[in-house]
Amino acid sequence: MCGIFALFSRDRASAPVLGAIAAVRHRGPDDEGTVVFAGDCAAPHVFAGPDTPAAMRTGRLPYLPGPQPGEHFPEGAFLALAHRRLSILDLSEAGHQPMCSDGGRLWIAYNGEIYNHVEVRAELEALGHRFHSSSDTEVLLAAWLQWGRDALQRLDGMFAFVLFDRAQRRLFAVRDRFGIKPLYFWVTPGGGLAFASEVKQFAALPGWRARVNGQRVYDFLNWGILDHASDTMFAGVGQLRNGEMIEVDLARGPAVVQGATLERRQWYALAGAPFRSEEHTSELQ
Repeated sequence: MCGIFALFSRDRASAPVLGAIAAVRHRGPDDEGTVVFAGDCAAPHVFAGPDTPAAMRTGRLPYLPGPQPGEHFPEGAFLALAHRRLSILDLSEAGHQPMCSDGGRLWIAYNGEIYNHVEVRAELEALGHRFHSSSDTEVLLAAWLQWGRDALQRLDGMFAFVLFDRAQRRLFAVRDRFGIKPLYFWVTPGGGLAFASEVKQFAALPGWRARVNGQRVYDFLNWGILDHASDTMFAGVGQLRNGEMIEVDLARGPAVVQGATLERRQWYALAGAPFRSEEHTSELQ
């Protein structure tokens, strides 16, 4: 279990991020990190935090933070990704997140486990990809570079992640086939867009006010059902459902989410099939 957070905003997107990711320290006590994008994204700003191990600050990989924890985020920041890590695969500094792909085009904050990452890695290596870690996160990044959105169809596992493509200036938020890993989102009053592993992370953002969604509370109290809809018990807070993704064109600026309904895409749907019982058929004959 890890914790992720992402914020796209016109007003110094990174400012509330540290509080939002600190709220889920219990999900990832082993490591933390933040990456902030400003201007033309030419040089992402990578920051450590109080729980970032010293080893993470001395490596040479491009997604590793510098020797000092980040305190002052850059002017003009419009996007931040943050991560709390529970180390499972590749316990070294090479497993640090947010992580970038070779060349730095893609950046990701990822929670989950890809069960067939070894097989996918072998396929990608045969296509010429090279890896710096043994993490499934790096496999996911390479797979997205190779196949784009179609990479999702090749992955077996449970995951929720937010991925930023610097070249296309597009943000992708994805939840696994069966919704095992959570991913919530909230459109801020100022037209920003936030994604989080837990709803309480939104409390760190300006303009947040917890309000009850009466219909979903009724569903739970009366029928005992939960997470059956795209909205949640918190008014204004949505969730990606199983097998869903959201794609946002950040080149359009904050207007892309202000007052608009985010477009969801069903990247996976369980295909139905008619049931035929041979035993039952023979009895009828």
